[in-house]
Amino acid sequence: MWGMIATSQIEKRAVAQMRMTPSKQPSSEIVCLVDDDPMMLRATGRLLASDGFVVRPFSNGKDFIAYVASHDVPLVVLDIWMKEMTGLEVLARLCAVSPQTHVIVITGREDSAARITAMQIGIVAFLTKPFDGEQFLETVHRALGHPPDTTRLIKLGADNRFSRIRGWMFTTPSLDQGPIGRAHQTCENPPVFGPEKQKNGKTTL
Repeated sequence: MWGMIATSQIEKRAVAQMRMTPSKQPSSEIVCLVDDDPMMLRATGRLLASDGFVVRPFSNGKDFIAYVASHDVPLVVLDIWMKEMTGLEVLARLCAVSPQTHVIVITGREDSAARITAMQIGIVAFLTKPFDGEQFLETVHRALGHPPDTTRLIKLGADNRFSRIRGWMFTTPSLDQGPIGRAHQTCENPPVFGPEKQKNGKTTL
């Protein structure tokens, strides 16, 4: 029940964001989302899509590893505690291959050891679910190196009531920490929330 309430609030936040005037430089970059909770996967995907991102959702780390083998992925939002392959295992597979892929880790269970391990491997943010929608989007933009959009932030603040859930926790380590990379495996084609095109043999924006 609590999970349904949390994802409902995130979806409301996404709907409200869609009704706002788009930012002057809307993003169309690919963000991969890896989470074995289908409700969180859908809700967080809609939130990202509402802000102009092309979202690639994955319900397990294995499929994500296969996807990044032949795709340019600027950012992945990665759940830690998944059944088949944990987020830490995914990080271990990624860390030696493609340093341009940034990682935001999300978790529904606070674990200081997991936090420290993830930060040592190299991530740009560590968020505890359920997280604040506005701060999440700000972190995504910062991880991708986007300049602050004052107008956009004012509009997000005006609609803050849709994304606040009591007891939510948000922490962000330094963005100067090293990003992590990708693994090389055969690619599969997961569903997509936005457009894409081919470039230099890889699927890019």
